[in-house]
Amino acid sequence: MLNNIEQERLISHNISPEAVETIIQKIDKRIKSQGDNPQFTVLQQLEFLEQLGKFDFGQCLLQNQGINGY
Repeated sequence: MLNNIEQERLISHNISPEAVETIIQKIDKRIKSQGDNPQFTVLQQLEFLEQLGKFDFGQCLLQNQGINGY
């Protein structure tokens, strides 16, 4: 019981994260809908997203929207 209570208070990680593939699809759709930004083209952003999805830490960053919990 205590373990469940502690997990509900975590702010740095999702308790039941979405599948990485689902998150990548949502981000892909958002990038395409927003278009180019001043720093990166859509193509550059999609390439970066693809690279993040290929390794564990990158997947962690995608699932948790960073490493600081905000």
